[in-house]
Amino acid sequence: MNNAQDCIRKPKIEIHPKYNKGETYMCYIFLQDEYNGDVLVGKEDWFKTMPLCQTYDDYGQKVGCDDDQDCSCLQVRSYNYWDGSNFKSAITSDDDISSRYNEITNQEEIDYYVEALENKEFEGETTGVKTYRFENLIIRKSIWLGSWELFSIHEDNN
Repeated sequence: MNNAQDCIRKPKIEIHPKYNKGETYMCYIFLQDEYNGDVLVGKEDWFKTMPLCQTYDDYGQKVGCDDDQDCSCLQVRSYNYWDGSNFKSAITSDDDISSRYNEITNQEEIDYYVEALENKEFEGETTGVKTYRFENLIIRKSIWLGSWELFSIHEDNN
């Protein structure tokens, strides 16, 4: 039987064995945001392989390719979303393209973030944002349109 960590690489919902009541949990993808260092958590099945020219930049414009690249051949792993005023894309970095988001593949890190999400404690709520805590991590759940992620996680440096 699969556990939450096994599910991370599978794009579907699985039964969590510890509940054994038919309850389900989500298959997560963890991405390091190069802009601010936060770890962003999304659903694995949101991210699809697509041509780069089917993605959007931070201003809602379709991404173009340099003259020396064939855009239809360059495949990326991306999640296209609506931020309330523009389409945008969360593209993961790989060998062919450098992006704002790097997928976390270290199993120890993944296990730690899964544990944090499963054991987070509610800390408070402001307009549109619920805040949780796990050890030295602050976990936020935003309902704002510009936040595509399920959760953002960052270390509390205080």
